[in-house]
Amino acid sequence: MLLVNDAHKTGGFIGEIAATIAESDAFDYLDGRILRLAAEDVPVPYNAKLEAAMLPSVERIKKYILKLVNKR
Repeated sequence: MLLVNDAHKTGGFIGEIAATIAESDAFDYLDGRILRLAAEDVPVPYNAKLEAAMLPSVERIKKYILKLVNKR
C-alpha cells in the first residue's frame, strides 16, 4: 500500500492512516508493506522550483510503486 501526501512526512496525517491500517485486521490482507511518500522534512522553500523538488512528484510516485511491485 502506498500512501502519498504533500505534507511533511514527520508528524503527517498519513502516519496516522498507516498506523490505523497496521493495527487493524485489514493489515493481514495486505500482500506487501505500507510505504509513505510525503514532502521532504525541510522548511518549504519560497522558490517555486525548489518547492516542487521537495514535494512528491510523478517520478517519485512511480519509483515507490516499483518498490512495492518488486518488493525491494
